[in-house]
Amino acid sequence: MSYIDLADGWKMPAPMKNEDERLQALYDLDILDSEAEESFDHITQAVGKILNVPISLVSLVDKDRQWFKSCYGLDATQTGREESFCAHALIKPETLHVADARADDRFRGNILVSGAPHIRFYLGIPLVTSDGHAIGSLCAIDTKPRHDITKEQLLTLSTFAQLVMTQIELRQRNKKIKASNAAKSAFFAGMSHEIRTPLNGVLGAATLLKNTTLNSKQQEYINIIAGSGRLLLEIINEILEFAKIESDTIRLHNQSTDIRAAVNEHFTLLESLADEKDLNYTLSIADDIPAYLFIDPTRVKQILSNFIGNAIKFTPANGRVEVSLTQQSPDTLRIKVSDSGVGIKGEDLNTIFKAYEQILERRAETKSTGTGLGLAITKYLVQLMGGTIGVKSKFGKGSEFWCDLPLIESSADNAVAQTEYDDDDIISANITANILLVEDVPTNQFIIKSILNDLGCNVEIAENGKVAIDKVQNHQYDAVFMDCHMPVMDGYEATKKIRKLDINQPFIIALTANAFKEDEDKCLASGMDAFLSKPLEIAKIVKILQQACA
Repeated sequence: MSYIDLADGWKMPAPMKNEDERLQALYDLDILDSEAEESFDHITQAVGKILNVPISLVSLVDKDRQWFKSCYGLDATQTGREESFCAHALIKPETLHVADARADDRFRGNILVSGAPHIRFYLGIPLVTSDGHAIGSLCAIDTKPRHDITKEQLLTLSTFAQLVMTQIELRQRNKKIKASNAAKSAFFAGMSHEIRTPLNGVLGAATLLKNTTLNSKQQEYINIIAGSGRLLLEIINEILEFAKIESDTIRLHNQSTDIRAAVNEHFTLLESLADEKDLNYTLSIADDIPAYLFIDPTRVKQILSNFIGNAIKFTPANGRVEVSLTQQSPDTLRIKVSDSGVGIKGEDLNTIFKAYEQILERRAETKSTGTGLGLAITKYLVQLMGGTIGVKSKFGKGSEFWCDLPLIESSADNAVAQTEYDDDDIISANITANILLVEDVPTNQFIIKSILNDLGCNVEIAENGKVAIDKVQNHQYDAVFMDCHMPVMDGYEATKKIRKLDINQPFIIALTANAFKEDEDKCLASGMDAFLSKPLEIAKIVKILQQACA
């Protein structure tokens, strides 16, 4: 190895033959100038105590410097490369042991020897990547000469160096996984948005047609279109939900909830599906369950949807589906759904909660459709809520799905009303209101305007947020339906600007194809008053307009 002689009598190793590749390997790890991490600090502290030295470093050697990922016993974050002992440690794969720096021609004039921290002893193990590039070293430093290093101490330092390198590479691998999951989640969210937007047109047009004069055959066709659209929406929602699970971005929104009202409303929402098969469809809620619970009502309804939906789907006509809520213990709520359906074979019970698993025998018998994600999502939600989930079944006899959730009693104070709507038809309401519809997609403009006109509203259209601002300054509107994603100016920015205007402020309703609680929170935080997700439900539009025009 060749050296470069420096002033004051010390040497610096010449750049390695593979220096460009070595530096690229270091940069690819994306660790330089990163925040301190306890996992690395614990290692340098342990090295300092085990080897009985005042200084221990995880040093990464850059082009012109050495930077310390962890620094024990030294108040510094980096030094120049030319005075770096660790640059010497990269030369060979074995340990660099400098027993007395003043007696070593490579270091006797080094400014870190003649000045602070007055290095005399240095012991460094190179940090080598899995593809063979030395990127730095784990080192122990003392201010006095030491010749008494034992094999056990060398083995200890070498083991810790391997641990440091493992930590560095695992850290980078974890970042890549998170980035990949985030990209996948963003892709699914974008895909969902792009699909839900035209689906709003399909379901909206079907709803409008259902309320015109149709013969029986036309009515049958419209019902097929609407039913297929709703099934597609269900599949899209499940795929997006599972993408959020994989990227670990689902968050609970616990609040004081009237549990009976929430469960009753959702039970009723699914009642029409049970009626179509003449099922004995019942709900019982134990008297000892507190009136208000601190829980996420949306996730409770999602669990119910999957349990009840599967029970109805896999139960033949004239069968039974029973839903019950009981208090298993003072701090446990049990939600149970049992049915007299086709049941599940014993060997299939172990896979029932796994993603993409569909029991083929059940699917063939019932001609069921779906993603196979529903129960996997349900299991994740139950565990996220701190609960457990289970199933009992006899093939050909029926199944019983249950989950136990933490029961935390709350009160009516600050309880948020939870209301479901199941009316697909335009409600016979005459709402006289001046509406500004801010929407850039022509199909959505036509559908939403038609719905609002049928409800008795006068509607003007703005194709983006900038036009909307001009209109609200020159006209008085009772409500503004504000799409969130538009060219020129989106709904979030437009709403913030409108709220700063010295005008009689309109009631602003968010319109978005993003349908999660965090999306609603973002809309409300920007100054919007209410939230509607696409595809739009007519009954929800009516409810919000009644609130806006009250």
